[in-house]
Amino acid sequence: MNPSSIPVVIMAGISFYVGLYHLLIYGRRRQHREDLTFALLCLATSLYDVFCIGLYNSSTVAEGAAWQRAQFIALALFTTVFMWFVSDYTHHPPGPGLYAFSAFFLVAFFIQLIDRSELTWLLASPSIKEVWLPPGFKIIYYEATFGPFTTLQSFTGLAASTYIVVNGLRFYRRGYRREAVPLLLAMGLVYAAAFNDTAVSNGLYHFVYTIEYGYMGMLLLMAYSLSNTVVEAAMAKEAWRASEERFRALVETTSDWVWEIDRHNVYTYTSPNVSELLGYTPQEIIGRTPFDLMPPAEAQRIRALFQEFVNQSRPIERLENTIQCKDGRLVVLETSGVPFFDANKKLLGYRGIDRDITERKQAEEALRESEQRFRLFMQHFPGLAYIKDAATRVLFANQGFKDYLNITPATILGKTNQDVFPDGFAQQLTADDRRILETGASEVIEEQYAGRTWSTYKFVIPQTDKPTLLGGFTLDITERKRMEDALREKTAEVDRYFTTALDLFCIADTDGYFRRLNQEWESALGYSLQELEGKRFLDYVHPADLEATLGAVSRLAEQKEVLNFVNRYRSKDGSYRWLEWRSSPVGKLIYAAARDITERKQAEEALQKSNDLLRVIIETAPTAIIGLDLEGKVHTVWNQAAEKMLGWSAQEVMGHFLPSVPLEKAEEFKRFRDWIRSGQSMNGIEVRRQKRDGTPIDYSIYASPLHDAEGRISGNIAVLVDITERKRAEEAFVKLAKFPSENPYPVLRLDRAGMVLYANKASQGLLADWGVAEGEQAPEFWRAVATEALLTQALRIVETKSGGQIYSVSVVPMVDANYVNLYGSNITERKQAEAQREELIRELEAKNAELERFTYTVSHDLKSPLVTITGFLGYLEKDALAGNVEKVRTDIQRVVQAAEKMRRLLHELLELSRIGRLLNPPAVVVFETIAREAIELVRGRLEMRGVRVSLASDLPCVYGDQARLVEVIQNLLDNAAKFMGDQAEPQITIGQQGRAGDGKPILFVRDNGLGIDPQYHDRVFGLFDKLDPHSEGTGIGLALVKRIVEVHGGRIWLESAGANQGTTFFFTLPCPPEETDSDLKG
Repeated sequence: MNPSSIPVVIMAGISFYVGLYHLLIYGRRRQHREDLTFALLCLATSLYDVFCIGLYNSSTVAEGAAWQRAQFIALALFTTVFMWFVSDYTHHPPGPGLYAFSAFFLVAFFIQLIDRSELTWLLASPSIKEVWLPPGFKIIYYEATFGPFTTLQSFTGLAASTYIVVNGLRFYRRGYRREAVPLLLAMGLVYAAAFNDTAVSNGLYHFVYTIEYGYMGMLLLMAYSLSNTVVEAAMAKEAWRASEERFRALVETTSDWVWEIDRHNVYTYTSPNVSELLGYTPQEIIGRTPFDLMPPAEAQRIRALFQEFVNQSRPIERLENTIQCKDGRLVVLETSGVPFFDANKKLLGYRGIDRDITERKQAEEALRESEQRFRLFMQHFPGLAYIKDAATRVLFANQGFKDYLNITPATILGKTNQDVFPDGFAQQLTADDRRILETGASEVIEEQYAGRTWSTYKFVIPQTDKPTLLGGFTLDITERKRMEDALREKTAEVDRYFTTALDLFCIADTDGYFRRLNQEWESALGYSLQELEGKRFLDYVHPADLEATLGAVSRLAEQKEVLNFVNRYRSKDGSYRWLEWRSSPVGKLIYAAARDITERKQAEEALQKSNDLLRVIIETAPTAIIGLDLEGKVHTVWNQAAEKMLGWSAQEVMGHFLPSVPLEKAEEFKRFRDWIRSGQSMNGIEVRRQKRDGTPIDYSIYASPLHDAEGRISGNIAVLVDITERKRAEEAFVKLAKFPSENPYPVLRLDRAGMVLYANKASQGLLADWGVAEGEQAPEFWRAVATEALLTQALRIVETKSGGQIYSVSVVPMVDANYVNLYGSNITERKQAEAQREELIRELEAKNAELERFTYTVSHDLKSPLVTITGFLGYLEKDALAGNVEKVRTDIQRVVQAAEKMRRLLHELLELSRIGRLLNPPAVVVFETIAREAIELVRGRLEMRGVRVSLASDLPCVYGDQARLVEVIQNLLDNAAKFMGDQAEPQITIGQQGRAGDGKPILFVRDNGLGIDPQYHDRVFGLFDKLDPHSEGTGIGLALVKRIVEVHGGRIWLESAGANQGTTFFFTLPCPPEETDSDLKG
């Protein structure tokens, strides 16, 4: 190494040391990120110096270019880190310029690192440099010429340094002169060194290279500035520590929140009562700024105000601001604070207090809203509203004086009745006013003025330590009086009609009480009018109709008519009568007319039952049933069997000609249609038609004409019996009969006496099952079948088993030859498929039934809290308006309880919906581990009930989702603890009781609690089935248990001798796969 480069080596070491030192400082005060970025700047400078050493010791152009490339890589890092350091140092938030420069130098870093083309360095144009390094050492090295990109990087570096200088000047103008001066001097050193080296390199004059010294000077200046900051912070900290005890003793006794922030608005102290105010601990506040605790918009507003205080170093006085508590609540604080300074009058921060004024602000807002509401109400009151003093002078008058009397309210303020109204009327008003002020009793007075009738309500307004005021409201009731007269006239007319009508007439109110009824009610229900009038009509409504009736009353209360509403009313003899209502509301009164439609409803129900029965018969019939009109179009009926047999849905065929009739059979279809039109029936006519997919189908038609109400033929109803299989079998029999020995299925021939005349090779197993040989008599059953077939001359099909297979044997009589042929067909797979289909149907029916119960219960259980919430919200509004705080609390509690019940129900329903899938892949787990985990989860309830849990040893391993299996045991333990009753020594046992037939372990959870009556054993696993409807829970727990066990391929049941005999829940779970395999092999 050239000895002349030794000073550069020393500077590299110094830079590296300074960088490590500031990394350690950053570890002690992490809120000052400028320590971190300065440390990185020092390390980047050290790296640059190392590359300079390599350049100064290069002996070839290639070697020199490589070190130059490394220099520019280091410069890319150096420039980027320097810009971020200046941002942190000057507290200038990063902007687009900083991000743009950072992005460019990141690209430059990778291009210099990767590119080997002339884009970066022109190796073909080398130069030999002869320079001097301080203090005068001569160095000769090789250097390549800048490529286009390297030139761009150099100019961009110059632009970046200009950006840094601008930020430094801005920092200076903001008042940070002592901090800004070292930065500007450092940039001056770097500029001077860079310009010197450029001039020397280009031969403008002879001088030493100084760039490394410029960088070193910059680092030393900035290290000096940062060190001053650290020392000042340490000195300030020592000064604060001296007064800390006195400060804490003072602030911790006040109810206000006392705080201290530094000049960067970072909390350095907070009194402990911040926990009560905001919910944060002091440790969570220290290190943060006030703006971190505010909503974004509020933080922006207060930050600007704080900056003004800081820039002018003036106190903060009663600044109202909003803070978000840890739990999300917003509180309004009143902030006051004073600045404090160091010995050089430099601002160090602020000390102050925050006072919670949330309730005061709410009260002020409520008062403003109340006053606004009062003014709006008074101005929009549909009449006259006024307030007078004790001398009856007008203090307030609303707009009604202008609207009704054409008197401007402002012109009568301060005037008496005599100043406004004629003498006679004014004297009457004054006498009324004085009487009410003297007695303090409110009065309603009817007055005549200006040719109209007025109703005035006057009352006193007491004031504390002030004279009593008089308030009044006056309404123009001229039209009302006229309507009252007309109403009296109408009432007399209605009374006459009311007493002579044949329908049930009544007047009720929206509170649910009969007001008046006519005489027909006695005939309809058997009660006297005295027994009904004044009673709650809802007490007579059938329980099933109560909810609908309440809905109708609600609509009437909303002043909506209710027409053709039907419900049932209880008669005096206990029976119920159907009534059809037409009701109209007038205010709180309901005018209603009802008609007894009991006989009509009974006839409709009978007809409906008949129609339902017919519809069920048609839809569930195993054969196709269709309805056709006179034109031969499908009309009204196309049952599921028809859809299944022919392939078309009812929606596709309704109103269209029968699609199963192919074109070549159209004439035949027309003949059949005309046959029906003539009034004839069809009985077993066999035809060939086609399915939707084009395959042929044979079926027998059984059809009869339909008649309308006048007896005319309107169409026909037809039953279609699929005989395709029979036709195919007959065809197959004909073919197979020709070559019985080649038939792969059994073919036999029996004579009338049951003698086996012939049996092919495939029927030998069947003969073996019969225990006979060819030439011997068949068993008695088959002899009887052969005899019956010959007597009836009809094909008969018999199913039989042989060799583990199921055969369908067609017995075909050969009457002329006096024997029968038996043709067997293997239907094993078909029978298995049918069995699987039946099992699926049963499962589907069970699921549908469960879904129906689920839907009903969910709608009921969700509706119940909703009704509670709706009802108590109404009470809440009334109690709030009445100012009854205790009742408001009770109403809110009821609403919260109902909402919590809904939340718990929805959560458990969600859990139930997830049971169809496992949470985790199945794994082998020791059942004892599952049990112990579940015990820990319910330990609180177990200890509260004093329940002792015994866990058997040597419990087996099982295979499944551990999380789900823990839910099983948790629910069973919870259920057992819940229903322990008054057991003195409650105990639960978890163990194993052998294995099931399929090798699965039989596990159990046994308790000595209340027990379950045997008649309810099947109900406990039902969804929402609770034996005690008043017990806690939703009735989903054991349904969850059953689902989880079944998803794992196991089953669950219970045993209990009855009340107070305890309960044992047994269940099976899968064995580990290897255990199952070994069991099967064994």
